[in-house]
Formats: sequence, structure tokens, C-alpha cells
Amino acid sequence: MAKPSRLPVVHELLGRVYTDTEWEALCNRCGACCYESRWTDTGWEDTGVPCEYLDAESKLCGAYGKRFDVEPDCIRVTASVVLSGILPPECSYHDELARITEEDQEIYERREQRKGGRRRTPR
Repeated sequence: MAKPSRLPVVHELLGRVYTDTEWEALCNRCGACCYESRWTDTGWEDTGVPCEYLDAESKLCGAYGKRFDVEPDCIRVTASVVLSGILPPECSYHDELARITEEDQEIYERREQRKGGRRRTPR
């Protein structure tokens, strides 16, 4: 049996790196990711069917610490999942994605202003 890694779990979203704790802290506990989704011709669609472990009132998972063991269809929220569009718009991971995108756009625009709109030409 392989020894568990002692390295911290990290998540990377558009070049930003988060520890597991930082990644979990992004969650706003809306519970929206605890509903079944299915792929359609137009993308991911929420079925409105909650996971049996979701407490509808508190919006918390009743099996959070062992959710992947007790519910094989439970999806680990990773950067790939955020980028895939499976999570609903009210999910705070979308807010983080939007924040990063806006920040990157601002950096790009400042860089372009400093360059005076000049572009490198290949030699």
C-alpha cells in the first residue's frame, strides 16, 4: 500500500495556486453543487434532484468528510469542474473565476498602455 503524500494539496485555477484550505474557503456553502446535473445539447442542466446527504435547510452535506466514499457520484470541485460549467452561476467558485479574469484583463491592459500599443514583430 502506498504511503499518503505529505505534500499539501494544491488547486490551480488560471495560473493561481490555492492550498486545499484556501480552495475550500472559496465555497459559499450554497449547496448548489449537491444537485444532480446532466449534459444536454446546450450544456450542463440542473435536474433539481438533491443528493440524499444534502440538508436542504442548512445547505450542508451530512456526509461531507466521507462524501466520496458514501456517494460515488459526488464530484470533487476542482478547477476543471469550475471551468467545465457544471456548477451553477450562484456558486462562489464562479465569482473567483470572474475575479481572476478581470484581474488578468486589467494587467493586460496596463501592460498594453505601458507599451503604447506597440506589438512585437517576429524577426
